[in-house]
Amino acid sequence: AGDAAAGDAAAGDAAAGEEGPREGGAEAAGKEEEGLWEESFGSHRDSKPFGPASVGMDMRFGGTQHLFGLAEHTAPFNLPSTSGDGAKYAEPYRLWTLDVYDYELDSPMALYGGVPLLLAHAPNRTTGALWFNPTETYVDVSRVPPPSGSWLGGGGAPRGGPPP
Repeated sequence: AGDAAAGDAAAGDAAAGEEGPREGGAEAAGKEEEGLWEESFGSHRDSKPFGPASVGMDMRFGGTQHLFGLAEHTAPFNLPSTSGDGAKYAEPYRLWTLDVYDYELDSPMALYGGVPLLLAHAPNRTTGALWFNPTETYVDVSRVPPPSGSWLGGGGAPRGGPPP
């Protein structure tokens, strides 16, 4: 019975989405919703038939002092904070595949690709977290004890597949 109810809710959401702000394109949605239903990158247009979507998770690494990982950035090996008081960077680490010719040193900006692996280390243990999501992802690192990483990835069809 629970699965049937969930299926009915998903069908209702899909029907509502088809009759909602999508009618008339992004222009009809108004200035505040610009880019929610489609985006353009040069000559490429990326449509989002189900609207904007994201997934996120906060991970705290109790009993650890050091955070490493998120390769393909020019930040120090022991990752500095991107959030909270005393944060070294004002923006989160960006995981996005691109080819950067002229990059900034000591920066959380993306280089070439993203390796979504965050490692927390203490003298008696090492813990790793792999974020296996192919979308553009931002990671906020906090060094306030316990160290933590907040992951946010966006895009894609939220129902797990291409539009019908």
